[in-house]
Amino acid sequence: MPTALEWIDPATGEAHAGLSFSGAVPGVPGPVKAVELWNDRDQTLSADTARQIRIIPEARPLGSDDPYQEAGHAILDRLGLQIRIAGSGLGGASMSPTSWQAIGAGAWLDIPAPLLAGQGAPLEVRDALPPGISTPAMQVRFRVDSRRALPLARGIWESVGSGVLHGLGNVTQSAVLQVSGEVTTNGDDTVTVPDVSYVLRGVPYARLGTVETLPATDTNGDPLAAGEGYLAALVLTSSDLDVVRGAKALLGAMERPALPEDSLLWAWVTRDSDGVIEAPDLEEVAPLGAYGLRSISGRTLRLGAGQALAGGCRFPV
Repeated sequence: MPTALEWIDPATGEAHAGLSFSGAVPGVPGPVKAVELWNDRDQTLSADTARQIRIIPEARPLGSDDPYQEAGHAILDRLGLQIRIAGSGLGGASMSPTSWQAIGAGAWLDIPAPLLAGQGAPLEVRDALPPGISTPAMQVRFRVDSRRALPLARGIWESVGSGVLHGLGNVTQSAVLQVSGEVTTNGDDTVTVPDVSYVLRGVPYARLGTVETLPATDTNGDPLAAGEGYLAALVLTSSDLDVVRGAKALLGAMERPALPEDSLLWAWVTRDSDGVIEAPDLEEVAPLGAYGLRSISGRTLRLGAGQALAGGCRFPV
């Protein structure tokens, strides 16, 4: 038959009604609460072995009849809960005590071994709100899921705390998500701009690569004389890529042009009077979004800000 997982209160030996957390003090771990997860504890149901067990916290305000949620409450969104395996596996289950692990929206605990019928996992839970974060009294329960890949509760759409952040739906976020290569020179007055996908004020866009010409005249239409040049910005907008030219000046004294509102600066280009844009004339500056990874030169990489997921925990990048 299927598995028969159940939560047990070790103090009473009865089914656990859920955990409540009130009076949490930010920056100070709260009291430890014990709970056990068993599979067919009395071995009366001939239950199948429970494998790949993942424990996911859900919460709602204490005393509320609202549905439990995996996100949307500070205690979850800011990873304000901690959990650990508190001892050896129950009934001969193969596991050992672990250190405290933060759980919440997009972060969970994986039980490291299967549970045969008559085996269980001893767990301890506590609140551990980060400094400066407050929460009302909350009722917390734990859902068990056996899938190894799960959708993030909120990370795809907005910041979860410090965030697994794509920026979609978040009007404060603009970043390059993925590019097919670097902006490159062509030995003349052009640059090749690769394919790019990006988020601009929370809205995703994509455009195919193009070759952009930087003419021998500045933003005012004045031609470049010997020893003169201008700075140009490659900016991503809601409609396309714009080349914003500045005013000409002597080389080394050129000023950067003002950028359009609601645009994402991708790169600066120096255009001087010789008509040849070289590699040192390019400076890519666009912020990389979550999961962005770029090769710079040699063994140097740029990694986008965000968080990595490993072993049910999120780690800042």
